[in-house]
Amino acid sequence: MKFRFVGFCVAASSLLLPASVSADRSNRFPTLAVISRGLIALATLFLMAMAARADALYCYTGNDFEYVNPPFTTSDSFSGCVTLTVALPTDTTPLTDYTSDMISYQFTDGVDPYFSSTNPNIISGGVEFATTFGSGITRWVFYSGGDAGLMQILNEFDDVYDYVNYGGGGIGVGINVEEPGEWAQATVPEPSSVILLMTAIAFAGLLLGKKLRPRSSPTIE
Repeated sequence: MKFRFVGFCVAASSLLLPASVSADRSNRFPTLAVISRGLIALATLFLMAMAARADALYCYTGNDFEYVNPPFTTSDSFSGCVTLTVALPTDTTPLTDYTSDMISYQFTDGVDPYFSSTNPNIISGGVEFATTFGSGITRWVFYSGGDAGLMQILNEFDDVYDYVNYGGGGIGVGINVEEPGEWAQATVPEPSSVILLMTAIAFAGLLLGKKLRPRSSPTIE
């Protein structure tokens, strides 16, 4: 909503620029006039495009592991977030695969934030959600894995567990069974730096427009 408001303000501000300049100035500054209007138009389009993209952030908080091998302890658990390009509908009874809509994810198991979409050692990752009206996310499947480890967060009928395993062979294992955590939708941080940049461009266009505005000639009697 804020993006739309700023975009509207920038678009409205372009109306403040002079539609034309005096004959002598139009020959001297035609390119500057075009640039000023172009900057404002660019800022407006950029902000509106960002407003049309509504990324959705969903964060998970798991319960403590029940069965562990070092380095994990029964005080460790999963926590992390998944960012999607779309918001989840309020009621989708079957599990729906949103892997293709997943922009990024970042999880920690209480020991290491290894499971991240930015980690080059991660080979695969996927997510499925089911929602119920009034209850949010009620069933889910999330997995991520690489050469060094695998994690799974499941709440799917009879499979309900949080699981992490590093190195295989039972080394570095944390498991929580039949005690699913919770998902909650969070607010995606606004790219304030981009907003400031676009606002600065629009303001520069306004200042340039004022410089091009013709001045009234003094009356000679």
